Amino acid sequence: MGLDAEDRRDVALLYAVHLASYVLPLVTVTYVARVLGPAQWGLLAFFHSFGLYTSQIIEYGFNLSATRDVARLRGSVDARAAALSEVNAAKVMLAAGFVAALVPAFFLLPLFHENPLLFTMAAAYSLAQGFGMMWYFQGLGRIRELAGIDVLSRAVASILTCIAVRSQGDAWKMIALNTAACLVTAAIGLARSYRETPPRALSFRGGIRMLRSGFPLFLFRGASTLFTSANGFLLGLFAPPVTVGYYAGAERAHRGLVALLYPLTQVLYARLSYSMGQQALDKKRLGRSGFQAMLAAGLLLGAAAWILAPWIIRALLGPGFEPSVPALRILAVALVADSIATSLGMQWMLPLGLDRQFTTVILAAGLTNLTLAPLLTARHGHLGMCFSVLASEVVVALGCFAYLRSRQLDPFSPGPLPAQELKGTA
Repeated sequence: MGLDAEDRRDVALLYAVHLASYVLPLVTVTYVARVLGPAQWGLLAFFHSFGLYTSQIIEYGFNLSATRDVARLRGSVDARAAALSEVNAAKVMLAAGFVAALVPAFFLLPLFHENPLLFTMAAAYSLAQGFGMMWYFQGLGRIRELAGIDVLSRAVASILTCIAVRSQGDAWKMIALNTAACLVTAAIGLARSYRETPPRALSFRGGIRMLRSGFPLFLFRGASTLFTSANGFLLGLFAPPVTVGYYAGAERAHRGLVALLYPLTQVLYARLSYSMGQQALDKKRLGRSGFQAMLAAGLLLGAAAWILAPWIIRALLGPGFEPSVPALRILAVALVADSIATSLGMQWMLPLGLDRQFTTVILAAGLTNLTLAPLLTARHGHLGMCFSVLASEVVVALGCFAYLRSRQLDPFSPGPLPAQELKGTA
C-alpha cells in the first residue's frame, strides 16, 4: 500500500484510539441497553447524538484544517506555537457562543426541559469533545503521545459506566463518565503541546483568522454529521424515543464497523497533506492504493454486517431490539458507499486542497438526508432513517467521483496531477 514503518505504526495507534472510541462503548452498550430498555435507551441515544453533533461547533473542522496546517509546519516551533494560540482562541470563542445558545434551546424543545440532567451532561460532553488535542499530534505525526492516554481514559469510563448505571434513572451517568474521559485526554494533550512550544497568550485576532480559513471544513464537518452522528438527534425531533432506540442500536453497531476504516484514512490524509508539494511522491499511486484498500475493507465489513446482523443485534442489545436487525442490514450497504466516499473525499480531495468542492458535495448529501429523513421515517419508521443515510452516502461517493473525473484529478486518470492543482497545497 506504500506505507512505511512509521505510517503502519500510526495506523495501529489510531486503531487503538478508535477501538477505545467506538468498540469499548459498544461493550458498554451491551450492558446499558439491557438495563434501560428500548425507550430509555432511545432517550439516551438522542442526548448522546446531540452532544456529538454540537461538538462539531467547537471542533470546527480543526481536526482536518489545523491538522493539515500543522503537518506543513512541522519544522517551525514558532509557527506551531502560533497555530496553538489561534486554534485554542477560536475554540474559546465558539464555546462561549455555544453556551449562550443553549439557554433558549433548553426552553424551546420539550425533550430538553423535560430531561434537564441529560441535557446538561450532553452539553458538557459536547464541550469536552470539542476541545480535543488529537489534531495537533496527528499533524506532527506523533499520535502515540496521546493515543495511550485516550485509550486508557475511555476504557476506565466504560468500566465505571457498567458499575454506575443500575436503573433507568442512571442514564446520565454514562454521558458524564465519557465527558470526564474526554476532559482528561484534552487536558494532558494541551499540557504536552505547551511543554514543547513557547507559551503564548490566546490570539483572538488569530482565532478569527482561523475561523475564516477553516470555515469550508467547518461546513463539511457540520454537513457530514447531518447524515452520521446527528441522526439520532434528528430522528428524536419527529419520532418517539423507542423508534430512536431501534435506530440507535443498529447505528452504534454500524459506527463501530465504520471506525475500523477510519485510522488508515487519517494516516493517509496526514501523509498526503505533508507530501503534496513533494514531486518525488507518486501521489496517484498512493491514492489508488488507499482507495483499493478502503473499498476492500468496506465490502468485507459490509458483507459481515449483513450476514451476522441478527447475532450482532442480539449480542449487542439483547431482547426487545429485533427491529434493529433490518436497520443494520441497510446500514451495512451504506458502509460500502461510505468507504468509497471517505477515500475519494477525506483521503484525496482534502489533501489536494479541494475543501470547498468537497464541502459542496457534503452539503448536498446533508440536505438529501434532511429532506428524505422526515418523509421516509413517517412511512417506514427507523428503517426510513436508514434508507435516508444510504441515499446520502451514495450522493457523496458519486459527487466526489464526478467532480474529480471531470477535472482529471481522480487517482485513476492517467498521468500526473495537473501542476496548477498543486499550487495551493505546496
